Amino acid sequence: MTFGIDADSGGAVAVVCVDRPRVQLRQRDLELLDALVRRVKVLSLAQVSRTWWPTAHGTDAVRKRLHLLAGVGYVSRVRILAASEAPVSNALARWAPGERVPDFAKVIAIASVRWESATRSVSCVAATALAAARFAATFRTPRLSEGTHDLHVAQLYLRLLRASPWAAQRWEGEACRGTASHDGEKVPDAMLRLPGRPMAIEVVGQSYSTDKLRAFHEYCAARDLGYELW
Repeated sequence: MTFGIDADSGGAVAVVCVDRPRVQLRQRDLELLDALVRRVKVLSLAQVSRTWWPTAHGTDAVRKRLHLLAGVGYVSRVRILAASEAPVSNALARWAPGERVPDFAKVIAIASVRWESATRSVSCVAATALAAARFAATFRTPRLSEGTHDLHVAQLYLRLLRASPWAAQRWEGEACRGTASHDGEKVPDAMLRLPGRPMAIEVVGQSYSTDKLRAFHEYCAARDLGYELW
């Protein structure tokens, strides 16, 4: 099966797939794909619905659109085990070069509460290699075992997108940065590259220890990089 990408005179992008219907990518399709390719690893159906289909009644319209996008190879539908989304209204800790190192034991104690709810099967969507090629980005398959963590990272990004679309354009996910962990090094979940003050963003996961947060701190300090822990 082959795919082609073309644009009509009105600027609309289309994907042509052999034996499949032509699908015009709408603005919210492009925004959704941008989020999945450049910003986050995975989005739940609920997150997609409330962000790009806020006036839809139920999720039928969302499911149909995602089915079309999956049909032309831009997204994949996955189910992951994840705990319910916990509210993320304030950072657990913030640090900038020259400031006192945060109390990591306290951060972990507070963060651990969000992981106490039972996990459940969650309908999600992820980008594909074709979508990554469309945005000239690196493709990485999300690890389903990290679902709860990744959905909370996505929640942070969507929160920023609602509050400041301009700032959200400066959010870079791991795949977009092409970074990887080496020799136990903990790279940030995301980078927020605001003018003059780039900042690392990290969601404190269930398996995090004080040693892991200390290693993350050393990673950022060595690069004169401030950070927020959520």
